Amino acid sequence: MPTRSKKKLGPLAKLGLTGGSLLISFLVCEVAARSFLAISVVPFLREHDADTGTRYKKNLSTVLTYPEFSMRWSTNSRGFRSPEPPDDPDGCVLIFGDSYSEGWGVHDEEVYARVLQDMLDRDHGEGAIPVINASMSATGNGRWLKLMQGEFADHSPRLVVLQVCWNDTHDNLREKLYRFRRYRPTPTAVGNTTELMENPPIERPFIRTIQPFLEAIPGLEGSHIFSLVRNAGRTLGKRDWQLDKDVPDAKLRIEGRPPQAAGKPWLYRGDRLFLALLEHSIAVCNTRGWPVIVMSVRIGDTPLVEIQRICERMGATLMDIRNREARPDLYYEHDSHWNPAGHRFVAGLIHQHLQN
Repeated sequence: MPTRSKKKLGPLAKLGLTGGSLLISFLVCEVAARSFLAISVVPFLREHDADTGTRYKKNLSTVLTYPEFSMRWSTNSRGFRSPEPPDDPDGCVLIFGDSYSEGWGVHDEEVYARVLQDMLDRDHGEGAIPVINASMSATGNGRWLKLMQGEFADHSPRLVVLQVCWNDTHDNLREKLYRFRRYRPTPTAVGNTTELMENPPIERPFIRTIQPFLEAIPGLEGSHIFSLVRNAGRTLGKRDWQLDKDVPDAKLRIEGRPPQAAGKPWLYRGDRLFLALLEHSIAVCNTRGWPVIVMSVRIGDTPLVEIQRICERMGATLMDIRNREARPDLYYEHDSHWNPAGHRFVAGLIHQHLQN
C-alpha cells in the first residue's frame, strides 16, 4: 500500500506558525514576569523634540505605580505637568527643574507648583497669578536656556524658579545641548564669567524613531516584559557622575583648569558646564527683568558655596532645601524624592518669598 506524503506548509502558514509560537512564548514569559517580578510598568511618556531633544507627550494621563508610591500623572496641551496654561501668562511664576519640581512620586494635585497655585488663588483670586511648571525629570540646565530663548521668550514672569540638583552634572553631559567653551577673566555686563557653545540640533534617537510603531502594538506598553527590557536599558546607560562628590575621578577633571579652580578638585568638566549654564540662565533672566530664585536640592557643601557666590554676584535669591538627612520627613524613605509633605514645604517657602 503506497505511503501518503506529508503536505508541506506554505510560506504564509510557516509565518503564521512562527508568529503564533512567538506570541505564546511572549505570553508565557509575561505571566511568569507578573507572577514573580516586581516591575514598574510605565508607558511612553516622552517624544522627540528637535530643540531640547525630548519633551513630555501632550494631554497624557496615566497612573504610575512603584513600590513606595503610586501617582496620578498627567500633562497639559503644552506637555507640562501643570494646569492648562492661561491665555495671558504675564505675571506668572515660571518653574524650571527636574524630577523634584516636576513632582515625581506625588499626585498631580500634590506637586508644589499646584499647591502654590492654590495658595495664590486664595490670596489673589483664581488664576490671577498663574503658575507654569516647565520642569521635567532627568533633564539638565541646558533645557532652561532652550525654553527661555524659545517657548517662553515672550513671557513676563514675576518670578522664575531655577531648581538645581546634584545629578544636573550628569544630565548636562548626557543631553549635549551645550558645551563649555572658555573662561572670561572678568565678569561681563550681564554677570556671567564663562562662555557656552550651543551644540547642533539633537538627532532623533533610534528609540524615538521606532516609538510610533511600538505604541501601535496593542498591549505592548502595558506589558511587564517590555517594561523589563526598557528598565534594563536605562540601567545600563547610567553613569555615576555626582556633583556632591568633592573628589571625583582624576580622569573626569578638565585639563588646564582656570585659576579659580585651583585647590578645588571637584571643579571638573561637568561641574564647570553646570555652573556656566546656571550663570547664563540667571543672566537671561536679568536682562529681561525676571526675578530669580535658585533652589538647590541635595547639593554638597563645596558646590553649594560656588552656587551661592554666583547668586550673590548676579542678584539671585538662593533657597537651599534641606537634604534628606536633615529633614527625613520631607522625603520618601527609599526613593529620595519629596513626599507630599515635602512639596507643601517647598510651596510654602515660595509663597512666603512672593509675599515679602
